Amino acid sequence: MKSLRAVLIVLVVIIAAAAGGYAYWQAQQSDLPDYIASGNGRIEAEEVRVATK
Repeated sequence: MKSLRAVLIVLVVIIAAAAGGYAYWQAQQSDLPDYIASGNGRIEAEEVRVATK
């Protein structure tokens, strides 16, 4: 009975580690294809005034 319990504990630990690894891998995946650039959402610009003659 003890060996069955030990096997079950090891299986639970392995399954939990696999689930955690999969969740981490999914979180690191990019939703955009490689040919599309992404940013943090901020737009930085410098105001330029142009005068006509």
